Amino acid sequence: MACFTVSIVKRSYLKTGWNVAPIFRIELHYKELPLLNQIKSFFKGAGNISINKIKNSASYTISSIKDINNVIIPHFEKYNFTKKSRLYSF
Repeated sequence: MACFTVSIVKRSYLKTGWNVAPIFRIELHYKELPLLNQIKSFFKGAGNISINKIKNSASYTISSIKDINNVIIPHFEKYNFTKKSRLYSF
């Protein structure tokens, strides 16, 4: 599974009172850890990989705005994945 999400957390110490953070995540079975390492390498080492033993999964996560802007977004702009959504439009 891969997804883009936005985390919104109330933080009283911030000027706006809120912390808004974009997140790109790929989560696979932990046996696919070598693939996640290859993906991380492909994306110039951006992000982190973590293992969840309870769910038997491994996740590759990028939450740095700089990395999302400079690495992830250019990739998805170059390789347009929106064609799938057009297949299901009515």
